[in-house]
Amino acid sequence: MYNPKKRTYQNVKDVMNISEQRLALDTEFLQKGKELENLNSKNLEKEEPDNDVNEGELKDYILYLNDNNQSEETLQELKKNKDFKLNVLIYKKEDLVEIPEWLSSFPFLVDKKNKKAYSNEECISFIKTVKVCKQRLKTGMKTLGRW
Repeated sequence: MYNPKKRTYQNVKDVMNISEQRLALDTEFLQKGKELENLNSKNLEKEEPDNDVNEGELKDYILYLNDNNQSEETLQELKKNKDFKLNVLIYKKEDLVEIPEWLSSFPFLVDKKNKKAYSNEECISFIKTVKVCKQRLKTGMKTLGRW
């Protein structure tokens, strides 16, 4: 029997029962934790493919840049053409894990829609001349924006 004044157990059976009860509760708690962890990891695995949209699939152009002057000029031209900039995915050479064999010069622009590629001066002149048509909603009808 437990004596609150002395805080000791007088009966060994009481100590054993309490230890067994604590062990059972601890085991149950750990099992519930593992079940929750497994449930959460399964839910995360299911959600990842839905939420993981490749940004490159949404853009029509991919621009590869380096730390050279032509890349800087390309970036400046891109900043001037804001509508076009929203449609371009930009990669820097130092951020690429592997550099593809076909990527021999910088800047390099890939037009995925028309399946064309532009490098160096062609890339810069293309960005200067390209105009992107925006669509906007106006009173429920789609109207084309300016070129």
